[in-house]
Amino acid sequence: MRTKLFAVMGHPVAHSLSPKIHQLFARPFNIALNYKTIDAASTALFRQQMANFFAQHQAVGMNVTLPYKTVAYQSIANQLAADSDLHLSKAANTLWQDTQGNLTGTNTDGHGLLTDLEQNLGVHMSGRSVLLLGAGGAAAGILPQLIRAHPKSITVVNRNPLRAEQLVARFRTLIDAGKNNASKNDGSEYVTSVNSIRLEDCSQAIYDLIINATSVSLNQDVVPFDKAIVAKALVYDLAYHPERITYFNQWALRHGARQVFDGMGMLVEQAAKSFMIWHGVQPDTSRVIALLKKHDR
Repeated sequence: MRTKLFAVMGHPVAHSLSPKIHQLFARPFNIALNYKTIDAASTALFRQQMANFFAQHQAVGMNVTLPYKTVAYQSIANQLAADSDLHLSKAANTLWQDTQGNLTGTNTDGHGLLTDLEQNLGVHMSGRSVLLLGAGGAAAGILPQLIRAHPKSITVVNRNPLRAEQLVARFRTLIDAGKNNASKNDGSEYVTSVNSIRLEDCSQAIYDLIINATSVSLNQDVVPFDKAIVAKALVYDLAYHPERITYFNQWALRHGARQVFDGMGMLVEQAAKSFMIWHGVQPDTSRVIALLKKHDR
């Protein structure tokens, strides 16, 4: 049996749980794989190491994490269909070679988030008002799936308000397409509003679900948002910590959040989508999530 080669690349990356997750996925299917971590300290080094990786005969796929998802997208943009969500998000986290040997890819983050929220946690999007904190690559990567999940509204807020405005404008075609499609089906729901607001205005409304797509938890920065936004809300932090509640979620709980979740389930579910793309089989994510929470927390 040929051992297939995979990797996750980013900076820093030594802490990544992806090798463990993919080994756990592979075991029930008797799939032999070697999954590495590759640290790239610069964009130039990332491009070089990515090319070197896929030049190896046994190399099959690569996951990309911070801060190189945009660079990964730029490397495959010419191979993607014109209507691909990647051209909107401009952030790729899963790469592989197609049958012609061309490097291609996708972003599985939005799938991972929605699967974790709706299937694992029972938090359904329909009818909810969502506040999305952040307007960088993490927010852009999940926004297509959030739009298609048909919440009542999505509001984007960012320290730099122009970036929030630009992010919403970039997805305007997808937003309008959802509304047009819904109008053809009686009783169907769609995103009624997707907008951006200034930082100082984000406490003017009440939100059902707050999604943190900023680097606050990673850098343990001062939380720049008004504490009123989290009162009695569900809070989902895209970041995760294997041993404790994330920094943002600790802040949210102190200020009255109804319930908090971290990105561990999203990590596993987005990895499962990558695994399915590469191997053609669907792993048991519930088993892996339970194992990670049991052994790492």
